[in-house]
Amino acid sequence: MSSKKILIIDESKTCVEKLSILFKAFTSSEIDVIDSYDKATQFFNTYEYEFVIIDHNCKSANPFMEYVLTEKQSQKVILLSDSLNCPIDCQSCLNTFKFVRLLKPINYQELLSYVQGKALFDCPNQYRFSSIDTIEKLYEFINLSNNVAFVQKFIENDKLIIKAKSPSLVNVDELLKIEDMINPTYFKHKLDANYDIIISQV
Repeated sequence: MSSKKILIIDESKTCVEKLSILFKAFTSSEIDVIDSYDKATQFFNTYEYEFVIIDHNCKSANPFMEYVLTEKQSQKVILLSDSLNCPIDCQSCLNTFKFVRLLKPINYQELLSYVQGKALFDCPNQYRFSSIDTIEKLYEFINLSNNVAFVQKFIENDKLIIKAKSPSLVNVDELLKIEDMINPTYFKHKLDANYDIIISQV
């Protein structure tokens, strides 16, 4: 009997090392690690995978995820994401796919529980984007711990302020990630003259 396999699509060596150590220590699965769309599709078409784990920051993440879910709707996919806004509509996903999205920073024990079959394969973040609907909830959700530019947040006069360390250090990637967590149904935001992000309720 062939051993179970896990396909990991990730460009981060640090993350790949952590996942490889985790799965080798606590599962009997074989691990394939890929960082490009062409190689990922080639491996996916060649082997049977119990799980496909995709880091959403990988350039090929969205096209490969779409490919997998189109080719094999029953495939168990775990998306590691720092975006509150999922690329797949919750209602469509819940009715069609075996898809779990875990938000960063990743709880590796939680990830392992899915791979080991200890957790029901249900997405813990379903409808999460629409549930963050107040300034207080958004404050609690936005994580700045890995940032270098936007490193401080506080609520003042019913607004969530995310301060830029320095106008010269503004990081576009960090800005886009924060903006992606802001549901325009509930919030509006702007950059002030100091490049601080000012978020208010609609």
